[in-house]
Formats: sequence, structure tokens, C-alpha cells
Amino acid sequence: IHFVFENGTYEANGAHPIPGRGVFDFAGIAREAGIPNTFTFTDISKLEESLPSILAMDGPTFVNLKVVPGAQYDYRWDVIHGPESRDQFREALKTILSKCNAK
Repeated sequence: IHFVFENGTYEANGAHPIPGRGVFDFAGIAREAGIPNTFTFTDISKLEESLPSILAMDGPTFVNLKVVPGAQYDYRWDVIHGPESRDQFREALKTILSKCNAK
């Protein structure tokens, strides 16, 4: 399963807008590339509702999550790509997945 968090910017590089922002369809590109299961979500409750069945599908699967850009922050690469950030992200995923497995 490949998840893309689409916020319309290259956030880690200064929040520059991506080309085609608002019209480019990541899930459409994945579908045309032959990925059989493609999804786009703009509503977290719809994602939460669908996630258990998505996780149970035979892949490959592509999920595009349309999110808002984050707040501006200090672009310290040692922090952004450091072990603490990876651990926080990993723990957040574990929490979400454990909720899905409980359903």
C-alpha cells in the first residue's frame, strides 16, 4: 500500500507549490499505471471508515490523502529526517493501524 499525503506543496523544501496543484490527480496516474486499487480521500472520517477494507485488499494499492499544508517551520534537515521524527511517525501509524485492527 502506497500512501501519498498531498498538500499541494513541496513542504519539506520551503512549501513551494507543486505543478498542477488542484488539477493533478495522483490516484488517476496510479490507476493508469496499472495499480488496481486507487483511492482519494479529503475527509478523515471517510478514510477511517474505509481503511479496514483497504488494508485487507490484495495490492498493489494507492491511497491519496488530500491534506492542508503544515505551518511554516525551521527547515532543519537533521530534525526532519532524524530518528526522533521517524519514531514519531512510526508510532502515529501504529496507533492508527491498531484502531483499524480493533474494528
